[in-house]
Amino acid sequence: MTLEANAWNKNNSSWREIIDSDTIAVDTSTQNKLKFNVIGGGGGGDLLSTNNLSDLADIPTARTNLGLADVASSGSYNDLTDTPTLGTAASKDVAASGNASSTQVVKGDDTRLSDARTPTAHAASHGSGGSDPVTIATSQITGTLGVAHGGTGQVTLTAHALLLGNGTSATNDTGTGTAGQILKSGGSSADPSFVDNIACIAYVIGDGTNAVSTGLAGYLHIPFACTIVSVTLLADASGSAVVNIWKTTYSSFDAGGTHPVSGDKITSTTPPTISSAVKSQDSTLTSWTTSISADDVLAFNVDSASTVKRLTLALKVKKT
Repeated sequence: MTLEANAWNKNNSSWREIIDSDTIAVDTSTQNKLKFNVIGGGGGGDLLSTNNLSDLADIPTARTNLGLADVASSGSYNDLTDTPTLGTAASKDVAASGNASSTQVVKGDDTRLSDARTPTAHAASHGSGGSDPVTIATSQITGTLGVAHGGTGQVTLTAHALLLGNGTSATNDTGTGTAGQILKSGGSSADPSFVDNIACIAYVIGDGTNAVSTGLAGYLHIPFACTIVSVTLLADASGSAVVNIWKTTYSSFDAGGTHPVSGDKITSTTPPTISSAVKSQDSTLTSWTTSISADDVLAFNVDSASTVKRLTLALKVKKT
């Protein structure tokens, strides 16, 4: 084991710390006598590990004796030797106290960093019509804008269709329908839909007092394009009658001089007919010319009539 102790030097009348092995040699010629003292007891020169060298009498001298370099307590990094090269940074001004100015670096205690900070009002000039409006290019917009944010929720829209609201969900559309159709409401619980635009072209023949006579009864101008769907003939009493229909353009109309005449008939061989009855209806319209152009003129000619004093001819048409 290693022995550590303080030894008393009689000649020098002082204590001296010694560390040696099990065998301690004593020079008897100097008549020294050893007296051991327990570390931490009487005497001096103790070095305790728990003090981490803080009990050295002269720390600077001890550092020199140990070959340790001096520690700088002031100066700059460049005063040191054998140091690595550091990168450079731009010079920035930091406020000594308070909030930073527009040219200074903002510190962590800047009051403007608080969550409670009131945002700066948006400049009115940035709005639509302002001197410097904010614009966003189409290429900068991605994704689908939902209904809650003013969009449709749809990626594409059907050309020529009408949009239908659907609460907060994506919009629907009506589809395009066909030419001449109109949009019909489905009420508060159903979507509207396109339906045929049905109209009636009616002409009354006779005064209801005298018997209906044969021949040309009169003309009717049609201001819209349409297609005949069916024909209905009504009488004021049971009887028989045949009424033919002729057609010409407005520009060709000359009150029967050349148009309209029997050669302009649209009923082929199946004109509206009542036979010993008060009514008839035909939706087959065999071989009829059913198309009517806007501005056409129709003529109604009674081919035959018996025991009737008034006839009403009604054409059901679909506007196109």
